[in-house]
Amino acid sequence: MLSFTHHTSPILWVVRDPISKLKSSLNNSWAKPNLVYNFDENSNLSALDNRLYFHIDINKDLKERIKISLGINTLAYAPLFEYSQKLGFSHISFLDFKELDENKLFNTFCKLAEKFDFNTPQSKNDFSDITYVQLFSGILPLHYKIKNIEFLISAYKCEGIEISKLLGLKKDFFEREFNIYTKEENITIIKQEKTLFKGQIQDFILILKNVIDYTNENLKTTEEKIIDLASKDQELRLLLKETLNKEAKFVKQTRPDIIASWKYYNEFEKMCEELDEK
Repeated sequence: MLSFTHHTSPILWVVRDPISKLKSSLNNSWAKPNLVYNFDENSNLSALDNRLYFHIDINKDLKERIKISLGINTLAYAPLFEYSQKLGFSHISFLDFKELDENKLFNTFCKLAEKFDFNTPQSKNDFSDITYVQLFSGILPLHYKIKNIEFLISAYKCEGIEISKLLGLKKDFFEREFNIYTKEENITIIKQEKTLFKGQIQDFILILKNVIDYTNENLKTTEEKIIDLASKDQELRLLLKETLNKEAKFVKQTRPDIIASWKYYNEFEKMCEELDEK
């Protein structure tokens, strides 16, 4: 793409804490084929377990998975930047990944619009339809039927009546928002048997929470686990240190403030310094 772009064009380079990028690569997963997405109150809910396929084999140990990730250009800022320089690109701006957080999007795009001369967003509602589906990969959307009344549980906005507030359902323990819809014609029956529907749907939500919690705690890794492993494994630590230094070098030259804000990168650097001293 760079080769077919004129070198006088500006580049907006989105950068991210490389330890978090590595974590994201290791956790990259998709829904397995032929999963069941239709359930009712009599279904065996064990079908909600073990529904993800990981891009990097989850059965390999963490060190091997990290090495595989480093070998597939997960961290490829440095060579790409060098290539852009060879092509003569010089108008480069950096944007930290954290600025794309849903709570910052409006302000971020207002600043970008001024800098890059595109239409300024008019309100925060311009970003209201953004959906984070990765958290629910392999889980949602689900159809759940109670007494022949069907509910759709989805991370997307859908047609129908959202009934979470009507039933007083507790969902705030999930990292991202999802909604529960039904047809308008079902609302009268749901109100008449509110206790029944609330109890069964809330129980179903708690099972979804347990499934996601298990995946996050036992299958997916964290930045802390990566740093902890590197602190115990010198070979891995040296490999990461070499790669991360290359990744951060060109950002340091113009935006040291971004580097200073990278929590896990700086924790890793501090850990390396302490171990080198010992």
